[in-house]
Amino acid sequence: MESYDPTPLIDMCEAILADGELSSDEVYRLSEFLNATPECTLHWPGKQLATLLVEVWKDGEISSLELQQVAELLMDIHVHWHDHLAKEHVQIPASLLPGSDIEVPEGFALPNLTFTTTITSFTTGQYEYEIDLKGPSCTCHDWEARRSELPEGHFGRCCKHIISLLNNVPFKGEAKPFIEAFASTGTTPHPKKDWIASQLDGQHIYISSPTFEWSDILVQTNDGWQRYEYNVVESRWAYKKEPSQSKQILQILTQSYTLPGQSDN
Repeated sequence: MESYDPTPLIDMCEAILADGELSSDEVYRLSEFLNATPECTLHWPGKQLATLLVEVWKDGEISSLELQQVAELLMDIHVHWHDHLAKEHVQIPASLLPGSDIEVPEGFALPNLTFTTTITSFTTGQYEYEIDLKGPSCTCHDWEARRSELPEGHFGRCCKHIISLLNNVPFKGEAKPFIEAFASTGTTPHPKKDWIASQLDGQHIYISSPTFEWSDILVQTNDGWQRYEYNVVESRWAYKKEPSQSKQILQILTQSYTLPGQSDN
């Protein structure tokens, strides 16, 4: 019997969360998706979503309080899923990994590696992907559909499989904590966003360009890496979740990128 793959439902939940605001139309589309794929409701997270959505639609309407309840569940699913991905990593014997004396470019450029391997899908274990760190490249759908046309060495070429593998490669350089930030949060760099690096109180902070109105922000804390999103048009944090040093981070953001309403001069 094949294992259940929650990825399609997870992708829909992530898409709903992407704009930092939940609408009744989005909840309705989510309900339609669950109705059309009943197998989802037998497993996490579809089972939890279906239980809540049955309650919120009992009267045929959805209140602001019920919208908040659905949003909170979606955020819980988001955190749980990315915690799961962060714990997954490519198991490669140390003897087969590249050595530590490798060329490390400046900035976010990836190290110059000649190494290929085959890894198994993180979600179901049903699929195998070929990874080549010289490029890098991967045969997963995310890489082929969204990252393959970027120039070699560009950080946006890193899918979750490449991030996981690079996180195990022993090398030093500015890109190393950047890779660790994505590996620890179970996320990947958006292929159409640029990044700047900064520090606050000795901790690393990475801030993306506000492509599509949203800036992705990775913050190193004493409890590990945290990921946040800020909408530069509406001046708000996604789902009211903001870092403790939000004022300083927003100052770095506004000084680093030209935001809507700002002059280029």
